Amino acid sequence: MIIKSIELFNFRQFKHAKFDFSMSDDKKFTVILGDNSCGKTTLIKAFIWCLYKENKYKGNEKILLNNDVLKHMNINEKQEVKIVLELIHNDSQYTITTKQNFFSNSNGNIVDEEPLTTISILEKNKGVTPIPQKLVADTIDEILDKDLINYFFYEGENNPISKSTTKKNLQEAIKNVLGFEKVMELHDFFDAQKPKNVIDYFKNNKITNIDIDPFKVNDMKSDVTDFKENIATNNANIADLEADIEELKTQINEYEEIINSFKDTQKLQNKAASLSKEIRTLSENQIIDYNNILIRFNNNHMLKILLNYNFVINNLKTELEKSSFSADSDISNIDSKAVDQLIKRGYCLCGAKIENGNDAYKHLEESKLHMAPSNYGAYIKDFLDVENAYQPIFAQEEIIDSINRYLGKIEKIDENHLEIKHIQKEIEGKPEVSQYQQKVNNLNQQIGSKKEMIRTKQNTNEHLKVEIANIEDKLNKYYSSTKENAFCDECIKYAQYIENYSKMHIEKNFAKKREELEIIVNDVFNQMSKEKRNISIDSKFTVDSKQKSTNQDLKPGDGVNTILNYAFVIGLILLIKNKQDDDILNPESDKIYPLILDAPFSTLDNQHISNICRVLAEKCNQTIIAVMPKDFNNAKNDIKELIGKSYELVKITDDVTEVKEVIF
Repeated sequence: MIIKSIELFNFRQFKHAKFDFSMSDDKKFTVILGDNSCGKTTLIKAFIWCLYKENKYKGNEKILLNNDVLKHMNINEKQEVKIVLELIHNDSQYTITTKQNFFSNSNGNIVDEEPLTTISILEKNKGVTPIPQKLVADTIDEILDKDLINYFFYEGENNPISKSTTKKNLQEAIKNVLGFEKVMELHDFFDAQKPKNVIDYFKNNKITNIDIDPFKVNDMKSDVTDFKENIATNNANIADLEADIEELKTQINEYEEIINSFKDTQKLQNKAASLSKEIRTLSENQIIDYNNILIRFNNNHMLKILLNYNFVINNLKTELEKSSFSADSDISNIDSKAVDQLIKRGYCLCGAKIENGNDAYKHLEESKLHMAPSNYGAYIKDFLDVENAYQPIFAQEEIIDSINRYLGKIEKIDENHLEIKHIQKEIEGKPEVSQYQQKVNNLNQQIGSKKEMIRTKQNTNEHLKVEIANIEDKLNKYYSSTKENAFCDECIKYAQYIENYSKMHIEKNFAKKREELEIIVNDVFNQMSKEKRNISIDSKFTVDSKQKSTNQDLKPGDGVNTILNYAFVIGLILLIKNKQDDDILNPESDKIYPLILDAPFSTLDNQHISNICRVLAEKCNQTIIAVMPKDFNNAKNDIKELIGKSYELVKITDDVTEVKEVIF
């Protein structure tokens, strides 16, 4: 598969754009330059959507129609998104066209139809032939199986090349890349543990004794088939769960690297969090203290305590006794207003008449001089009567302590705020490490949950295998001794031999391919990297590296890790190109794949960019890279002779990007 061109109509920010890609053996590079948000990742996603109708956008972004076109649509107007992809495969030219209509309904809402893909083939001496619609998906899978798309189309953040060696189901994907899928299908066809296998076919055709109920036998055979299908489904789910666990472990390793890199930052962040928590607690207690102080001051009880304390501490009682306020003539519990009311009425409570100038009148007027408000002695006497009912010194100390505690909390809160401010200044621009730790905790919980699901499915499978064995033991007793059954038994033995041989053949040749891949990856890596390493690849295709000079196991940095993944992907491409003519392992013609990369150089220096580009040009049949100018310009002079086609993405508005061809 070599890509000839791609043309986009109303796809995202591209109203209309066409890219013709270099197919020259001497200049295998096509370079597409563009700053952020110009459409580099959009272009990679356009390939995937055209081939598989897979929309990788989310939420409101899922509408593929150009936003400028969308905004100017009238009610009941229809607009079309279309991509035309031309490629060469097995010496024939394929034109793959995917379209999707968008309709503005009577409410002005945008309604999208299902996308439709069509294919036509231009073959030598045959002209153009359209592919029947029912064969379109199979034709595309024959060109590039969808399971392999992520190994040759790298779309930046969602599928960076730096994550190639940690992909889900890597082992199975590599088997497919290397052409093992057919022999694996052959093995499964003869594997007695799989549903609908050859061995079960012969078992089901064996003849039972005439006294055995045939319906019962059929039910038993049907149960065996159902149980095996359940086991196969469980095994597939287990494989997915195990792959998920490996992927989660990779994420945990990434987060733990960040956590370990910012341990000092984490300590400061934890301290700031602790101080903030203390502030919240102090603030809550501060409010309680304040309310308690208000309660004490806002009642007569508190005032009496304070006055009483003042009399005791200043020995005012002695002074009071010396004053005229303590005279026996002082009248308490009545004030002059009550006397004025009696005079106004003209009669005393005893019935005596009160008139201006008589004895009763004069007596009452004189009494007013010894009661409130003219004389405060009564008030003081009343107050002293309840002196012993309170403990003034204790109460005052308690209130002072409350006030001091309140003021202390205010001071501590201010100190904490100041310390937090200093910490924030020190850790400014650093990641929130606790968030990564929380992610690690969540991922570990997910791993635990998935492991429990695996155990449950494994236990279920073991139970089903016991059930199958019991049923087959019963069935063996029902079979009669006939020539037909003897023939079936011989066929079963032969099928078992084929199953064992194919299994051994797969394991042997897969191990051989793994060793070949390891050799190629080491060679390619050390051609690209200034830091020499020994690369090892285990049976699960987990990649590890050691420093070549010391053979020490060192964690590679971002740049080295990116180079390692480049080496791995190029190694896969070279294995495909170098496949031997083995009818079992390679039933189909050799496949050639392009390598399409978005933002491939962001963690690399100039020398490594130059080294990688030269190796890509040498080893790969076609390379298309979408890259930021600043990441590419420094290496441009070193690789410009390798570039056959080059384009620049020009952002006109937020909704429109145009394409212009450039020459280096």
